[in-house]
Amino acid sequence: MSRQIANIDTPQITQTPQSLHDQTIGLFVFFPVLCTVTLALRIYVRTKLCKGAFGWDDVALIITWTGLILWVGMAWTSVAVVYGSAEWLLYVDNKNYVCYIISGVVKISVALVLYRLDTRLWMHILLIADMIICATWTVVVTLIIGLGCTTHSPYVLSESVCEGANYAQELSYVIFNVLHVIIPVFIVWGVQVRGNLRWAVIALFSVGLLAVVAAVMKLKVYIEFYNPGPDTQIIILWYQSMIWAVAEHGLSLFAATILAVRPFFTFLVQWYESISNKMGYGSGSRQSVSNNSAFSRASKISNGPGSPRLTEMDTGIGMRHDLHDAGSDYDLEHNLEQSSEKGPTYQDVESTSPLPQVGSKRPAGVETGEVVR
Repeated sequence: MSRQIANIDTPQITQTPQSLHDQTIGLFVFFPVLCTVTLALRIYVRTKLCKGAFGWDDVALIITWTGLILWVGMAWTSVAVVYGSAEWLLYVDNKNYVCYIISGVVKISVALVLYRLDTRLWMHILLIADMIICATWTVVVTLIIGLGCTTHSPYVLSESVCEGANYAQELSYVIFNVLHVIIPVFIVWGVQVRGNLRWAVIALFSVGLLAVVAAVMKLKVYIEFYNPGPDTQIIILWYQSMIWAVAEHGLSLFAATILAVRPFFTFLVQWYESISNKMGYGSGSRQSVSNNSAFSRASKISNGPGSPRLTEMDTGIGMRHDLHDAGSDYDLEHNLEQSSEKGPTYQDVESTSPLPQVGSKRPAGVETGEVVR
């Protein structure tokens, strides 16, 4: 887009509406802050509360977050400099290069998150194919556009090639976003879990629907740019492309990071109850909170032969995913004891590791279940 804008005569460049400028800056602040908070909580859960749970999906999300921060910094700078100037063109080109890369990385990171949620072979094959296609397509399109369709490209490709490449790129984003909304429904729906938990997981990933809308709107911006009307203002289309780009990446990253944050809120509830008990306000309520904590981690999973599992893998992409830490406040021992008094109605669903947990004495009749997030 920057090469085409560079060919526009100066009189055609109009003043940016202040409201559009303010919306862009507001989103540049909102999504990086939101994703920083959720990613920090995710890393805390994976490294402190869930020992050994840090996996390649977390690495991909960190890379995506880094790219998002870098992209926002360049986009913000391009907004601050003179529109259409040589400095502006330089920042726009560099911003676009980063955008092409993180657009693929964020979708791979979402696929990695989904990979850890299911152990079925056909689902793993589907997600691996998804990641391979996305990675290959990202590299190919980035090379085509980066080498021949920007102001500082070493080669000059025809207008029709650049237009087709941009259309194909944006359309692929829509397809991948839709796929990453549909797959969680199949993952959760085939497992016997509490209705509230099922709908919570689906609702979180349905945030990806908003990312789909953002990708569609960005595609619409490109269509208007390559097919301008008499009243088309290129500068407004440029602002709109940044608005929908940061919305798409921010929503995708948020949906992928927020899933693993649930144990943190359970930890806060237990921590608050512990403080209340020490201050003398929580007498008689420990039993209730413990049962609620166990309930929040548990689900009624069918253990029959061949039943599908909703779990985070303890091999391959995922690593050990133990919540138990001997001597810590966030200890499942008390909850297991409370559950065993009424029979194994609920299972310990926070550990899929086949190895015994250090310092853990599991009551008789309670077996290791499967992680439901």
